[in-house]
Amino acid sequence: MLERKDAPPNGFQTMLPATARPQRICASLRAPTVSDPASERELRIAPVGSDLFLALVRRHGRVAGGPIVSQYESELRNGAPQVGAYGLFACGRLVGALSYGRIDLPEPKTFSGRIDVVVTEPHCRGRGVAGLLLADLLRRLLAETCPRLRHLSVIAESPSIAAYAERFGMKRQERVAAPLYSLRLDEAARRHLERAADETFANALRSLRLGCVACRRRAWGDAWCRPDGKPGS
Repeated sequence: MLERKDAPPNGFQTMLPATARPQRICASLRAPTVSDPASERELRIAPVGSDLFLALVRRHGRVAGGPIVSQYESELRNGAPQVGAYGLFACGRLVGALSYGRIDLPEPKTFSGRIDVVVTEPHCRGRGVAGLLLADLLRRLLAETCPRLRHLSVIAESPSIAAYAERFGMKRQERVAAPLYSLRLDEAARRHLERAADETFANALRSLRLGCVACRRRAWGDAWCRPDGKPGS
């Protein structure tokens, strides 16, 4: 099992297999590490250290209204257990990442989940990277914490994140100036969220895997995960 010093205590890593359909995540939320060097060619979702994550946010966290900043920056830097950052790695390159936090609620052992920042490398946008990361996080939160997870929220700074929020059943809070979307998780909402997250994860993974297959077959071009389109060594 790959362990990282920057991972929160309940951290997880996903190895996205070359073969097809993603299976439901087991209760442990951990997947075996593939030790073969060829695994670097696989898509992986894994913990991202605070320095690497915040550097990605500084470089590419911009929307029409200006730069995006993480509300959990100090907590991430200090390794607070209630926050975390995870990213999608393709051929060893970080191509997108998100941060999240947990807020304890008055009822004992219950909490609200907050999606903080979602950032994708510019040349990888429009391929479902953000959707894959969001769906993966939501699937894991549901599997790990149900029924303690009572509420979800995200400030959707971009139209694509707003569209994903609506797909997952979140509603825009009109009385709030910021583009805040939230969802109270009753039984019906939980079922819808689980279905939507599973479907989004499967579709995004399928699309990205097809891009990886096309890249390998062409051998010297069309690497979707690189700005120059050329496979790395």
